[in-house]
Amino acid sequence: MFRKNVNFSAKEIVGQRANQEDYSLFRLLNGSTALLAVLSDGMGGHSSGEVASRTAVDSFDRTFNEYPSESTPVKLGAALQQANSELAKAIRLKNDLDGMGCTLVGAYIDKNGLQWISVGDSPLFLFRGGRLSRLNADHSMAPLISESLSQGKITKDEAQNHPNRHALRSAVMGDELPLIDAPNSPIALFKGDVVILASDGLLTLAMKEIEQIISRNLGGGAETIAQRLLSAVEAKNHPRQDNTSVQVIAMPSSMIQSRFGFRKVILYLISLVLFAFSGFVTYYWITNDEGAINRLFSSSDVNAPKPVKLPETDGLIQPQPQGLDGLKPSGQEDADKSPAVKPPPEKTKVIESPAQKSKKTPSVVNKKLANEAVVNPSPDADSSPKSIPQSDSGEAKPQ
Repeated sequence: MFRKNVNFSAKEIVGQRANQEDYSLFRLLNGSTALLAVLSDGMGGHSSGEVASRTAVDSFDRTFNEYPSESTPVKLGAALQQANSELAKAIRLKNDLDGMGCTLVGAYIDKNGLQWISVGDSPLFLFRGGRLSRLNADHSMAPLISESLSQGKITKDEAQNHPNRHALRSAVMGDELPLIDAPNSPIALFKGDVVILASDGLLTLAMKEIEQIISRNLGGGAETIAQRLLSAVEAKNHPRQDNTSVQVIAMPSSMIQSRFGFRKVILYLISLVLFAFSGFVTYYWITNDEGAINRLFSSSDVNAPKPVKLPETDGLIQPQPQGLDGLKPSGQEDADKSPAVKPPPEKTKVIESPAQKSKKTPSVVNKKLANEAVVNPSPDADSSPKSIPQSDSGEAKPQ
């Protein structure tokens, strides 16, 4: 968020022209929590260009502040249209101003980010992470000439020296505006970003040169960056150097929120810890409870008895040793020495359920109870096994 000591600066040079036709201003708004920057490059010869740029910027500034709307795009659009109307009025009142005009770029920065509106070829740059990019559209003939070069219609030399390269397709002249660049949503600004508004005189420098100058002078703040840019333009000694104006807005940590925000970082860390803890609890429960997965995907009654599954036999259920923990009952040692005698199958059956196996406690169940357990399982059980067919003699038939 902006403060009263927001880091911004504007500087200009005349170049090889007779007078200065560029005009710009800064204005802090909303209790110094927002900044409006407006820049215009006048044209028309003699004093007409100077009148055009000053008239447009002052009208834009006044209308933006007074227009009854909370929408930044609406206010920017109204301010531009009013500036255009003011030029038309000035031309009607003074005939020798006919033909004057100007470019215009207006940028508004608050806690939501950067929004702008522009007409003409005055650039709006964003420097971020060591890279420079142009944000607004170029309404000169230069983009069309570059397109012809990429399509092979003209040579590189013809493109660089094209007589209409700097001719404007749209400008503020009191007439209808054929081209306006105005995004509907703001662009977020982060710590270390640098925003630059400039007249086209700065384009004497290549994009790479501008990028390097900003990179080398970030520590000096907006004023140092602005001064170094103009010094580099003057060092070129271009014989037809145009007026050059720059507005530099630097984003230190005290002006704008960090990329993620402190609260968002805290919420993210809390969510991460809770997610990790729930994952650990789930893993521990599953790995330490053998029936956890079955209960998870079974019916809601996890305590319902499970059906007894009989082991496969050769027609007879084999007797199991009886006793606790593998100990033989009294008198069993002598019985082991005599030949094994197959017990009558119709008297007893031994049914060993999975739960009994895990407890190592054998259990003897009579035939009638076994059949009832299989034929009539609990209604909450997951599946219903088939009943055991019985022979006439009472023996269980093999499955």
